[in-house]
Amino acid sequence: MKTKTNTFQHLLEQMAAAGVIDENVLKNLTRKKYWPELFQMLAQTSTTPVHQPLILRANSAKMAVDKILRQPNNAVINVLLKLASGSGGLFTFDSVCASFCADGNLTYFSSKLAMINGQSERPAEGLDMDDERQRALAFNLSFILLTRIRFIYDDLRPSELVNGNVRGMDNTQSCFYKFASQYGWTAADSCSLSNAYTNEQKAAFVDRVNMLKRAQPFWDPRTVNYAELVDFVPVIGEILLDDFRMTKFENYEHLHENIKNVLHAFRDDANFMIVCLVQWMCSQPVTNPRQSLVKSFIRALEYPHQLNHTQQERYFLF
Repeated sequence: MKTKTNTFQHLLEQMAAAGVIDENVLKNLTRKKYWPELFQMLAQTSTTPVHQPLILRANSAKMAVDKILRQPNNAVINVLLKLASGSGGLFTFDSVCASFCADGNLTYFSSKLAMINGQSERPAEGLDMDDERQRALAFNLSFILLTRIRFIYDDLRPSELVNGNVRGMDNTQSCFYKFASQYGWTAADSCSLSNAYTNEQKAAFVDRVNMLKRAQPFWDPRTVNYAELVDFVPVIGEILLDDFRMTKFENYEHLHENIKNVLHAFRDDANFMIVCLVQWMCSQPVTNPRQSLVKSFIRALEYPHQLNHTQQERYFLF
């Protein structure tokens, strides 16, 4: 006849036979004076509540998002915006990703984001102001959320992330795929060469970076090709890094203000550029100037310029 005592003793003996515990531990644990405490511990463990309602609600949220993914992009973007900004109630973007991952469908989800990202890279003819804002929102949101997925699920290759399991889908021409393929999270896992720009190439771009240092975008949001803007990330980063290479530490204060202005210039319609610059920095060899640039970025993100009312309405992720 099995009782809780001899069943427990059998379990301990099996653990000892498997080498999980040694003979001395077995003898101590099977001394009856310890059993009341052990039984109490097991009772507490066995009655630990499983949050089944929470899991069911998370799965329901995933199913709702899955249904939205089959609708026009505008509907998808509105839902993702709520998830990303934390205004989606109990569930966040990360929790929805986890639900898709549990079903083995995460790349289906990410490939939909990649498709939205690719479709919003370039302006279409006849767009009005609302369409331009929607395009900016679509590109920003999809790029940043794809980067978030890539950061959390770092075993996914960029090709899996953008194409998923959908037959015939090819998002490998998108700027997100190209950037993700070049830049990892460290110098060791990045394919792009450091210092790939000549002084002449950087000199041709200095005027545009100087506009950023005055918190002024150098592109027209109505006609901008976001793929080209992403292509500019390395040269922008190199010019900013050169400032720290050529300036003495005691004169860094104005460089910190420059970085704050650069980030402010991106915070209206091009938040994704901040993400790209951070990832570009992560991929650079660790040097004193690079570390100073990183610290300046952290400082600028912690104490940013105040946004005006219009920017506050648009500013949703940072």
